[in-house]
Amino acid sequence: MKVFIENQEIESQIKQVLKLIKLRMNGETSGQMANMGIKYKLNFGVSSVHIKEIATTITPSLDLSERLWYRQSRECMLLALYTVPKDELTAEKCTEWMSLIDNIELIEQTARLVICHLPYASSFIQTLISEDKEELKALAYYSLGWMLQHQQTISKELNEKTINQLNKDNQSTSIPLHKAKTFFIRKYIKAFKETNQPIALYISELQNKNIPFLNKLAEDILMEIEFRVTNSI
Repeated sequence: MKVFIENQEIESQIKQVLKLIKLRMNGETSGQMANMGIKYKLNFGVSSVHIKEIATTITPSLDLSERLWYRQSRECMLLALYTVPKDELTAEKCTEWMSLIDNIELIEQTARLVICHLPYASSFIQTLISEDKEELKALAYYSLGWMLQHQQTISKELNEKTINQLNKDNQSTSIPLHKAKTFFIRKYIKAFKETNQPIALYISELQNKNIPFLNKLAEDILMEIEFRVTNSI
C-alpha cells in the first residue's frame, strides 16, 4: 500500500469526490460487472457518464490523482485517469500505476485517457509490449490503436516493433489481449490503408483456433478490410 504525506486540503477534496460517487452508486451495475469478470477492490457501479461528470469538478493535480488511483476503487481509479496531468506523470510513476491494472476496463481506459497522450508514449509502449504480463501487452496495443486514431501515424521504429511482436503471443487465449490486438489492427488498416504478412498471419491464426470469440474477432477484421477496400477509404 502506497503511503502519502498528510495533506488536509487534498483529503478534503477526496472526501467531496467520495460523496459525489456515493450519490450515484448503483449496486446492480457493480454486481453485473463482477459477473463479467471486471473486479475491483471496491466498485460503486457509477456509470461512465457520471464518472466523467464528476471529473469535471476536479482541478487536475498529480498529487490528488495519485491518491485517487491508489485507493483502488473503480471510480477513484477512473477519475485519476481523467484528471492526471499527463506532462507531470513521469515514466517511473506511470510504471508504478500500471502494476495495479488487472481488468479490461482499466486496460481500455488507461490506454484511451492516459498512455496515448503521454509525451514519452512511443518509448513507453515499446516497453509495455515486451512485458510478460498479458494485461500490459494489451494496454500497449490499445494505446497504439488510440495513437493511430489521433495522429494517423506512429514512428517507424514503433511500427516495426509492434508488427514483429504481433504473432509472438498467439498461443495465448487471453480475450483482453486478442481484443487489444484486433483494435490495433483495425486502426492500423484505417491509418495506413494496407495489411501486411504479419497481420495476415495473425488473422489466419485466429481463424484456426477452436474458440468462437477469437473466430469472431478474425471475421470482424476481415470485414473491416473488405469495407475499406470496397469503399477505397
